[in-house]
Amino acid sequence: MKKKLTMCLSIALIVVMAICGTLAYLTSEDGDVNVMTLGGVEIDQIEKERTEQSDENTSADNVQDFTQNKPLYPAVYDEITWADGGYQEWPTGGSNQLFNDDIANVQDKAVFIENTGKSDAYVRTWFAFEAGDMTVDEIDNGLIHWNRNTDHWHWTDFSDDMTAEIDGVKYYLRVATYTGNAGEDKEVHVNGVLPMEETTRPSLLQIFFGKEVTNEDIEAFGDTYEILAFSQAIQTEGFEDPIVALNTGFGEAIAANHPWADTNEETH
Repeated sequence: MKKKLTMCLSIALIVVMAICGTLAYLTSEDGDVNVMTLGGVEIDQIEKERTEQSDENTSADNVQDFTQNKPLYPAVYDEITWADGGYQEWPTGGSNQLFNDDIANVQDKAVFIENTGKSDAYVRTWFAFEAGDMTVDEIDNGLIHWNRNTDHWHWTDFSDDMTAEIDGVKYYLRVATYTGNAGEDKEVHVNGVLPMEETTRPSLLQIFFGKEVTNEDIEAFGDTYEILAFSQAIQTEGFEDPIVALNTGFGEAIAANHPWADTNEETH
């Protein structure tokens, strides 16, 4: 019998960069403490799942907050297919397709950013995926399957240059920057601008272990499989491109600038 894993996702609230001096930018990060901001940029990170994952319906009455410590097993399937119905209308914003519900042991994990501040913002989310003993090639060849929204987000790739050791555990780092241009007419959140009181389309949607995963692969993760998520936001005023703006405010999306650096022991 395959060893059962549980899946954890860091849930954070708000850390604030206030207006300080003439060269400060309005920025916000998803952190561990809820703090009132002196500036105009403030965000919440939101994580959702369907109440019934066998139901393609993503209406408000079938969506709940993400559940921590859910069992994560290697999936059971003949082939990887996608659910009928295409575009999914999550209450907090539409997304691309979901994996077919005939694939057993897929876990929903829909991650959004809500602009709760007083100004338009550009936003991005850092993801740290626990690595275990898996190489980049093994992940790319299907040991772990991610359902990512690449229509409305720009994702960095898995690479050996994007790894970090956090609290003694190795993670692969990926950064999703919101590019918007959503909706049927591509005129929602144009060029990644997230207006106040609005929510992004989801960046990450689902995850499952491939059927090729072995007991040895599982044992390398210990008792839990962890995904850390940390979101950042910056003012749009003065910038025309979300990647340039966020790199200016927080640094380029490289391993050396990851947001868990305070607990980092080694970064590549």
